[in-house]
Amino acid sequence: MKIVFDLTSLYDHITGVERYGLEIAKSFINQFDDHQYVLIFKNDINKEIRPLTGRDNVRTIILKGKKKGWFNQVTLLRCLKKVKADAYLFLSFPQPILFFTKKTYTAVHDMTPWEMGDTMKPLSRLYYKLSYLQAFLFSKRIITVSKFSAGRIRHIAHVPSKKITIIRDGVRRRDMSGYDVIKAKYQLPDKYILTLSTIEPRKNLSLLIEAYVRLLEEEDVPDLVIAGRSGWLVENFLGAVSSKITDKIHFTGYIDEEDMGALYNHADFFVFPSKYEGFGIPPLEAMSFETPVLSSDAASLPEVLGRAADYFISDSVSSLKKHMSNMAKLSDDERSLMIKRGIKRASLYNWDKEAAKLERKLYEDYCN
Repeated sequence: MKIVFDLTSLYDHITGVERYGLEIAKSFINQFDDHQYVLIFKNDINKEIRPLTGRDNVRTIILKGKKKGWFNQVTLLRCLKKVKADAYLFLSFPQPILFFTKKTYTAVHDMTPWEMGDTMKPLSRLYYKLSYLQAFLFSKRIITVSKFSAGRIRHIAHVPSKKITIIRDGVRRRDMSGYDVIKAKYQLPDKYILTLSTIEPRKNLSLLIEAYVRLLEEEDVPDLVIAGRSGWLVENFLGAVSSKITDKIHFTGYIDEEDMGALYNHADFFVFPSKYEGFGIPPLEAMSFETPVLSSDAASLPEVLGRAADYFISDSVSSLKKHMSNMAKLSDDERSLMIKRGIKRASLYNWDKEAAKLERKLYEDYCN
């Protein structure tokens, strides 16, 4: 088969959906050398993919562009129309709206535009609705990351089950740099509670800060570190918390990939207060680095994290405050048990296995 991977989203800081596209592409190409691959990049080849580009069965295309909307809908579209392939894979973001072929495989990680639309900018919400609707109508197959998301796609968009394939995220074990290095780099405290995500409304960080500030009024707990790049609609959030920020709350900004392991591993525990997730990689990554996890019970999170996490009632300040207090007081035995469960849970999610599932599905479709 000749397979196209759209990797144009990898030109900037990589977060969850970009990581998904990157890791599936890497695992797919490494495992299956009997296919021909066309990898499309924006401005430059991603450094993690570069070692694969010297292979005889791998061709790369680098497109130049700046404006995201124009690039996706015009520059990328023109390129795709010139490349003849048996399968076109869009694993991070949907294909251009005017790219019509029954050979596309489009990842829809969640149904945020419909279920959490108020957390998006109006134009962005409209754009994703149109893009997803195009994918639902014209794609050969919809790829999604959890049973939860598959169910929401069926319920909201009426996509038949036979057209949906679940290819989950994996957990990549990273090497750890020394904590002294990242402590200085991000101005971190000696002890801290960690949360990590794109800073945007559905991650519910305002709830976390409110619960943390209330907890501070009653108990002496470690500092709170909020890691991740700013997303959209964050101005009101940052303005609302500015008066509450003391020297106990730290915003790091984007964390470089090589620093993630040490950041997770050194935390007392990890908190994930998100209102809505199609999957939720950060708490699994925290588990893989031997850090206990407290998560909201929203959406896909109980499915993904299972019994390895502690849960609070989503959107409840009092519940989050209570569970944070409990996590801060874990005994050595309780902490050890949570760490063992977390490591075991994280080990279930493997990029190679998921890429192999996708290859089997593509081959079945190709033969039929």
